[in-house]
Amino acid sequence: GMLVRAAERAERTGAPALAASNYATAAELATAQPAAGELWERAAQAALTGGDLVAAVDHANRARDHYLDRGQARAAARAQGTAGEALRRGARYAEARDQLTAALEVLRADPDTATVRALESLATMEVFAGSSDADRLTTEALALGQALGVDPDTLGGLFMTRGMYLGTADRYREAVAYLRESVALATQTGDN
Repeated sequence: GMLVRAAERAERTGAPALAASNYATAAELATAQPAAGELWERAAQAALTGGDLVAAVDHANRARDHYLDRGQARAAARAQGTAGEALRRGARYAEARDQLTAALEVLRADPDTATVRALESLATMEVFAGSSDADRLTTEALALGQALGVDPDTLGGLFMTRGMYLGTADRYREAVAYLRESVALATQTGDN
């Protein structure tokens, strides 16, 4: 409990590396307990926030393994999505695509914010790769985000991803409209 509180305090004060370390230590101590999976996920998210992509992948994989051992396929897919996001940010695109695609096979069945995050990550990667799937994925991510009523920060990211795709497709006026909405949402949440 003390490690978790210390990790939460570290997150609040802008020390994601310390938070990740504390969550990971807590997860190690709770290996046989159901809470270990959530602790590994929290460690992965904190490491991702702090830019330690290797640790983020490791922690997410440990969360995934924990959940699979307990027959929790959806939770495992959610953790796999986090690993995919870290791999994408680390420019390990082929691995990221595999992880995100596999995670979405499970997450699409009953979509939630984890589905939106995985879709946005895959869509972003496909936009920059110039993939023919970028149009479909950016549309799907934005539509799902709106349908689920995601927070303005997440929605702003979805508009930005769609706008970037439209710019690469030489649909500049549409791109400007989507990017303008992204800026408006970022301003609303205080994201400079």
